[in-house]
Amino acid sequence: MLVLGWFWTRRPTARPGLPENPRKTPEKPTPDAAKIHDTARHKESSAPSTTLPASASSSGTDAAPAGLSAAKSPFAFPLDVLDASNRAFLHISSSHEIDWANDAARAIFSLSLLPVKAESVLPEYAAVSESVSIEVLKDPDRFDGIYRFTRTPDAHGSGFWLEAEEIANVSAYLENSREIRISTDPGGPHRPPLTVGTYDELRFEMWRMFSQDPPENRNGIFQLLSLLGPGIGVSRTSFYELQPDQSLICQIEWCASDMKPSVGLVLPPFIVKPFLTDNFYICTPQSVLQALPGIVQPLAKPIVWGIYHTYSLELVIACPIKLENDFEGALMLSLCKGHPDVGRFMRLAPDLKALLEDARQLIGHTVYRLRIEEGRKRALDALRESENKYRNIFESLHDVYYRTDLGGRIMMISPSCRRVFGYAPEELIGRNLMQDFYVDRERRLEFLEKLDSQGRVMEFETRMRTKEGREIWVSTNANYFVEENNAIGGIEGILRDITERKNLEDQLIRAERMAAVGTLAGGVAHEFNNINLAILGYAELGLMRKGLDEETEHYLQVIRKSALRAKNITSNLLTFAGSTMGKVTFANVATVLDDTLQMIRHELANSGIAVEKDYEEVPDCLMDTSQIGQVFLNMIINAQHALIDRPERRISLRIRQENDFVCVSISDTGCGIPPEHIKRIFSPFFTTKGEHAQGDTPMARVKGTGLGLSVSHSIVLNHRGVIEVSSRLNEGTTFTVKLPASQVRLANDSAPAQTVLAPPMKLRVLVLDDEQDLRELLAAYLQKQGHAVDHTDSGQTALEMLRRQHYDVALVDLQMPMMNGQEFIAQALALPERLRPRVVVISGQNPVNLTEQEKVAAILFKPFRLSEIAQVISDAVFKPAGKTP
Repeated sequence: MLVLGWFWTRRPTARPGLPENPRKTPEKPTPDAAKIHDTARHKESSAPSTTLPASASSSGTDAAPAGLSAAKSPFAFPLDVLDASNRAFLHISSSHEIDWANDAARAIFSLSLLPVKAESVLPEYAAVSESVSIEVLKDPDRFDGIYRFTRTPDAHGSGFWLEAEEIANVSAYLENSREIRISTDPGGPHRPPLTVGTYDELRFEMWRMFSQDPPENRNGIFQLLSLLGPGIGVSRTSFYELQPDQSLICQIEWCASDMKPSVGLVLPPFIVKPFLTDNFYICTPQSVLQALPGIVQPLAKPIVWGIYHTYSLELVIACPIKLENDFEGALMLSLCKGHPDVGRFMRLAPDLKALLEDARQLIGHTVYRLRIEEGRKRALDALRESENKYRNIFESLHDVYYRTDLGGRIMMISPSCRRVFGYAPEELIGRNLMQDFYVDRERRLEFLEKLDSQGRVMEFETRMRTKEGREIWVSTNANYFVEENNAIGGIEGILRDITERKNLEDQLIRAERMAAVGTLAGGVAHEFNNINLAILGYAELGLMRKGLDEETEHYLQVIRKSALRAKNITSNLLTFAGSTMGKVTFANVATVLDDTLQMIRHELANSGIAVEKDYEEVPDCLMDTSQIGQVFLNMIINAQHALIDRPERRISLRIRQENDFVCVSISDTGCGIPPEHIKRIFSPFFTTKGEHAQGDTPMARVKGTGLGLSVSHSIVLNHRGVIEVSSRLNEGTTFTVKLPASQVRLANDSAPAQTVLAPPMKLRVLVLDDEQDLRELLAAYLQKQGHAVDHTDSGQTALEMLRRQHYDVALVDLQMPMMNGQEFIAQALALPERLRPRVVVISGQNPVNLTEQEKVAAILFKPFRLSEIAQVISDAVFKPAGKTP
C-alpha cells in the first residue's frame, strides 16, 4: 500500500523547456462525462448520473455565482438538481477558487464558506486541474482513500466543473475493477497499439500488482516489464541499474520471443551521463550521438551503432529513474527494426507519458525499497555475524566474565564459570557473588570500597569458594556499567583463576627459604664436621691403644659408631645444601630398605599397617646409601598416608632383578593417585596433602611440602636409575625404583679401626687448620705413624714455615680465618720446587674448583677415619701429583 501511496501522489509538474505534463490531455467537453465515467467505473451506482432525484432540496447551499444558471449548466440540468444530487459537484472559477459546491461536495471536502482556494482543499490540484479524469490519494502518506475527479470545461469559459467521488475501500475497488485483457506473449515482435483507455487499464493493473502484493525481490520488476512490453506494443522492456562509475547495466528484461536478450549489457558512463535528467528521450543512433559532446562522439559511434545493430533496434524510449535527487537507473522500451508502428512512438502521447511516468517511479521506488531491504538484511546478517562472533568469544573465554546488579546478584556469567567454580551458568544466575563466594569478608568490603572510590578495580586478588567447597585464588578487574538511560546498572568484570600462580609464588618463597636453609646448613655442617672429626679421631686413637679393658673398648666402639652415624647425617645435610653429592659405595638394596623400614616400623605398627616382604637375591648397586634410604623412606611415608581410613592397610616390599637393573617395588592398598596428577607428582612443591587436598579427604589431615618425590626423583636420576609409578583410584599405588646392578663390593664404613701400620718411610707433615683439637689429633696420630709433624692455625705462619724448610705433605683446611685455604694453596704451589709440598685438602665441603684444576694431590672429606689419612698421605707422596683418590 505504501508503494502505491508514494507513487500515486508524485504527479509531474510543468517545467520550463520540458514536454508538457504527462497527465494533461486535450480538453474534450463532454456533456455526458459523468454518465460515461459512472458507467465505466462504478457498477455500484443504481441509477445513471443524469437521473437525479427530482425532490432534492438545494437548501443550505450558497447562491450560484454570477453567470451560473440552470440554462448554463453543462449537464443540461438546473443547479438545484445538481445541488440535490448525492454525487459531489464543484465549480472552479478561472481564478482557481471553488465558488460553488453542492451538499455532497461540502460533506466530502468539509466546505463551509465559499469561495475558497481550490489548491487548499483538493489534493494534487495541479494535476486535477489539467486532467480529464484522474484518481489521487486523499493523504499522500497513507493509502486509505482515493478521490476520483472528472473534469468538464465550463461552456462559457469561466472555469470548469468537477465531479468528485470518494473511494474509501481501495482494495475492494481494485479487486472489482475491470481486468485488463492482454496476452502475456505477444506472439512476435509486433503488437497493435493500445487505445488511450488501455493505458489507464495498465496503470490500474500496475497499482493492483504492487499494492496487493508488494514485490519481495526484483522479480516484481520483471512482472511489471512483462506487463508493459506486450501491453504497450514494444519489442523489449528493460531495467538498467546505475553503477557507482555512472555506467548502466541491464539487470532485468522482458523481450519478444524472437529477440536477442540483452541482460548484462553495459552502457559506458560517457554515453549515459548526458541522459541523466528527468526527461523522456526518443533515442535513435543519430540522436544519441548528437546529444554527446563532440570529443567523445568518435569513441561512442561504434559502440552505439554496434548495440543497435546487435540487438536489431530501431528506436529506444529512455525513461531515467530518479529518487530523492539520486538517479537509480533507467526504464528502456525498445522497438525492433521493421516495427509497423515506429512512427507512433516518435512522439509520446500524454497518456503514454503518464503511464511511463508511473512505471518508472514505481520501478525506482521498488528498487529503492528493495535496496533498503537488502541493506537491512545485510545489516541483520552483519549483526547476526557479530553476535555469533562475540557469542563465540564469550563462550570460549578462559576467564570468567560476569555482570551483577548493584546488590551483587549475578545477572550474566560466561560458561567458563563451570571450569573455574564447578557451576553451570544457569545455576549462578540470581546468586549473590559477593556474599556466596567471597571467603574473606574483609577483602569483599575492601573490593566494594575501591570500586566506590575509584569507579573501577584492577588486579584485585582474593579467595573464593567453588562448588566443591575448595578455596581458589582469583584476580578480578571490575567496573560499573551504565545502561541506556545513563543510570548505573551494576558491576561487570573479569575473574581469573590464579591459584596455580599463587602456588608457584609459594613454591618460589619456599625455594628461597630452602636456599637460605641450605646455606646455613652448609656452614653448620662444616662446624659440626670439625667437632665430629675430633670425636671420631680420638675414639679411634683410643682404640689403637693396647691393653684396653673390655668395658673401655666397648665405650670407645659406641663413640666411634655414633660418630660414623653423625657423619652420615652431616653428609645428608650437605647433600641437601648442595655442597656435596655424598659418599658413593657398593651396597645391597635389601640392607638399605630394611634399615629404612626399621626407622619407621613403630609408626607403621601403631597405624595398623601390615608389611609384606618378597626379596630375591640381587647383586649390589653403586649408591649413596643414605640418599637411596631417603628415597625408600619418602615412598613408605607416602604409602602410610595413602592408607589412612582404608579398610585394608598393607604395604608390600618386593626386590627382584630385571636384566641389568635391581628393582625395588613399594606397593600399598591405599586411595590411589588421580590420573591427572600422575604426570605432576615429581614436580617440586606439588602435593595433594594438607591445604592442597580436595575436599574433606583423609589427605587433608596430613602435611606435605611437595619436595619428597621431587628430591627422590633427582636422587634416583643421579644414580643413573629410574622411578616408575602405577596407580588405580581406590585400589592402590606402586612405586618402582630401578638401579644399575653390579657384582663388585667394597668394604663399608663399619669395618673395625685398623691398628697402626708401619710407615714405609719417615715424612715431614705440615697441618694447617683453625681447630686446635683437630691439629692435635692429626699430630698425635701421624707421630704414632712415625712422621714428623708441625701444625699451625695461620696461613701466613705456614708459608713462613714452608720457606724455612721442606715439607713432604701439607694437610690444609679450606675454611680458615685471615688467609683461607685456597689462598694458601695458591702461594704454596708458587714456591720453588724444592720447597713445594704435596697438598692434601681436608674439608667439610667439596672444593670443585680445586679438583677441576688439579692443584692438589688429594681431598679428604671431614669427618674421616684415621686409617684414611695415613693412606691419603702415602698416595700423595708416592703417586704422581694431581691424582686424587
